[in-house]
Amino acid sequence: WAGTANLTEREPHAEYWAPLTLISRLADVQFFGLDAGAHHRTNVWLHLAAGLVLFGALRALLGSDWRSGLIAALFLIHSLHVEPVAWLSARKDILNGLFFFGTIWAYARYARRPGGWRYAWVFLLFLCANMAKPMAVSLPFVLLALDHWPLGRLRAPWFDRAGRRLVLEKVPLLLLAAAVAWLAVIEHGAMGDRVLFPLWSRVGSAAISYGAYLGQTFWPVNLAALYPHPGTGLDRGWAVVCALGLVGLSGLCVGLAKRRPWLLVGWVWFVVVLLPVSGLVQIGEMARADRYTYVALVGIFLLVVQEGAEWLARAGGERRRWQSVAAVLFGSCFRRIGDGGLGAGRGLGRIVWRFSGRRSR
Repeated sequence: WAGTANLTEREPHAEYWAPLTLISRLADVQFFGLDAGAHHRTNVWLHLAAGLVLFGALRALLGSDWRSGLIAALFLIHSLHVEPVAWLSARKDILNGLFFFGTIWAYARYARRPGGWRYAWVFLLFLCANMAKPMAVSLPFVLLALDHWPLGRLRAPWFDRAGRRLVLEKVPLLLLAAAVAWLAVIEHGAMGDRVLFPLWSRVGSAAISYGAYLGQTFWPVNLAALYPHPGTGLDRGWAVVCALGLVGLSGLCVGLAKRRPWLLVGWVWFVVVLLPVSGLVQIGEMARADRYTYVALVGIFLLVVQEGAEWLARAGGERRRWQSVAAVLFGSCFRRIGDGGLGAGRGLGRIVWRFSGRRSR
């Protein structure tokens, strides 16, 4: 039943094809009955599992425990991620995230040593992510961005033989994503009411939603269970400001891509993952939802943590150089005082000079 629910319009109890989510809910009732607390505990454990899988995927990509752990911790505790964990009906977002991160982990292993069986794991986990919620259709583009950094498989010129091979490598995933998107959009009317939400209104609302998601990532206040779509009452001026801001940030990331590729990769992760639920394809009567950021925010965490790590590395190197210079200068001053005949100054100068000499070396 779960595998065929809502594949036709005769099943009204499933919003779209999500058999893994339905099976997980059925399993909760099978083992725990209607004890709501037990169902909530399942959500918490699945959320923790998603965080651990994300840590493993990032560790395989970045090769760093502390950066991977910090990003996974931000994912686990961020306020925007309360909704999918606390709301039992959002189980689909947690399962989607779990298999989304699992696909990236499997892909990191495949990229390191390509092989048929390793690619089969990538395909299977990608299928599971879409069977949990058809929002993982953007994952092939995230994998292509990760090919650029940190995997280093995609380099300029982008459309040479190696680049074309990497694109062809994603074709099976893209075909699966297209099939899932067709089921979600065509079969089940995910386009919404075009009279209530015309194209210009959906584009403007999507720009505002991106701005709101980005702002609440760093200042998570005024969160709500429902953000109603403004429809034709959209604030057009604010929509233009948000759109220009998105264009500006995108241009900045592209301009810095050669020196700081993680900025572009993290930004692409954020923008592309949110695109299916940005409001361009309207689903329901809401403008946005906190649960939509469950996977997307990892892109922002990635670029912020990596940029912070790079800044600390540069600052640490500069600090060590300045400390060495300062030690030599102060040591020289005290030595001159000692050479002038002041007994106390001579003794102190010798001590500092010896110390500074060791430190500078």
